[in-house]
Amino acid sequence: MRAQVEMAAQKIQNFANSLGKGINFVVDTSSGRAVIRVTDPSTNETIRQIPPEESLRLARMVDYLASLLVDQRA
Repeated sequence: MRAQVEMAAQKIQNFANSLGKGINFVVDTSSGRAVIRVTDPSTNETIRQIPPEESLRLARMVDYLASLLVDQRA
């Protein structure tokens, strides 16, 4: 599943590159979620990220806490 998400993100990124826009499609390494970043092409500064970084941190924390519960039950 993760490989499919990464492949889809790469295809979308290739399309965005062909348009010459500052849009980046990546897969967050720790959560495996697709992330879209809109950047200023002249400064490479992130203008907007979907989902926001806070959401990714929350997802990582939930995954970590869930793994602790599983470890304790085993």
